[in-house]
Amino acid sequence: MQREFDLTGPEALDHTEVAKVIADVSGRPVVYHAVTEEQMTAGLRAHGMPDSAISYLATLYGVVRAGYAAGITSDVETIIGRNPIDFKTFAESVATEWK
Repeated sequence: MQREFDLTGPEALDHTEVAKVIADVSGRPVVYHAVTEEQMTAGLRAHGMPDSAISYLATLYGVVRAGYAAGITSDVETIIGRNPIDFKTFAESVATEWK
C-alpha cells in the first residue's frame, strides 16, 4: 500500500519571516520584496520561460499567496520518529554558506 505524505516543518512562515531569519543568522541584509502575479509572469516571460511553465508557477504562487500552503502536518515525525527542526535551527546549521 502506498501512502502520500505532506512534509512540513513545525511552523508556517511567510517570505518576510524567512528573509528575517536568514538575515539574522547570516549577518547579511536579506529583504523579501513582494511582486504581483503580473510582475512575476512578465519577468518569467522576459527570461524565456515557456507559457505552460509560467501558468503552472502562477497557479502555485496563487496557492501560496492565499495561504493554502501554510498547513502544518505531523508527517515528518511519523516518518523519522522525531519532530522536525524549525527553520531558524536549519538556517543556523547552514549559516556559513550564506556568509
